[in-house]
Amino acid sequence: MKILGIDFGKKKVGVAWAETNTGLSEPLGVFPILTFFQLLQGNKVGLNLEEVDKIIIGKTGGKIDKEIEKFAEEVKKLSSKPIFFYDETLTSQEAQKNLIMAGVGKKKRKKKEDALSAALMLQYYLESHV
Repeated sequence: MKILGIDFGKKKVGVAWAETNTGLSEPLGVFPILTFFQLLQGNKVGLNLEEVDKIIIGKTGGKIDKEIEKFAEEVKKLSSKPIFFYDETLTSQEAQKNLIMAGVGKKKRKKKEDALSAALMLQYYLESHV
């Protein structure tokens, strides 16, 4: 089963995918929100939406959750795949820490952090649901 993971931010989204057969997740990229929807419509997010079995969108339990729910409604308009929410609290901090430990420079880190955060969220999802 293939799962698309999304780490929502007000300006950009981190995207990752996971495969339940392997139990592994992989970051795909970070996109401005408008670009993400354009890519999603054209099935160009790195994974064809028809190949995805479900979509997981991270939530934090904070003030941004209402915006995340609105974002999820927009994603639903483009895909018939089921959408689930999963707690992604502290994944951004963990992603940042991992990138620092890997020696990734600050500029490159900013470009990769949200996608890695989405991948970490999916990894935790897989570990607790598969």
